[in-house]
Amino acid sequence: MIYHNAFLKMKEMCTKGEIGAILKIETSRKNFGKVHAHEGVLWDIGPHDFSMILHLMGRPPKRIFAQPFDHIHKGCADTETIQMDFGDAVAETQLSRIHPEKEQKVVVIGEKGTLVLDDTKPWDQKLMHYAHAIDGATGMETRATPMSIPLQEKSPLTAEMEHFLACIETGIEPRTPLSEAQTVLEMLWGAEESFKKSTYTNLTKN
Repeated sequence: MIYHNAFLKMKEMCTKGEIGAILKIETSRKNFGKVHAHEGVLWDIGPHDFSMILHLMGRPPKRIFAQPFDHIHKGCADTETIQMDFGDAVAETQLSRIHPEKEQKVVVIGEKGTLVLDDTKPWDQKLMHYAHAIDGATGMETRATPMSIPLQEKSPLTAEMEHFLACIETGIEPRTPLSEAQTVLEMLWGAEESFKKSTYTNLTKN
């Protein structure tokens, strides 16, 4: 998803401050089937969403907490909710292998608006901008008509392979370097530990 044109545009808009400071990120990755007896949803599909959250925030969370549920195979979660605390923002990821419909969504809520990436939608609807806002002093809300963000249609896997070859040929820094993989692993381990301890796992010293 880091090579998906809709996600790249979402990140660009967030970096430019088009929705203001990020308050909350919500991601969901759900579908029906492929319920494994040897691997839970956290390690199976969670890394994709963790990676997106890292790219949007530009840093790992301060602490993380996970709540898994094993409805099919004992000890192997088929649904899980993970909460992340960044100090000035929060993120929540919902994973499921028993959801009746496919859902692959990223919602970034900012002070001046919201971006919604829904990868189950056609390209002209994949990324929507809601310029909604709430005045923190008065509580007054401003609603705006959602706008579709124009995107170039391209397979994310093709883009990823092209970038991989470019890194080999030119020696440029990969968009998803080894350091990111290490951070994602630390988040996965932290999420598992939090469930065992029934409390948040601290991921940073600050």
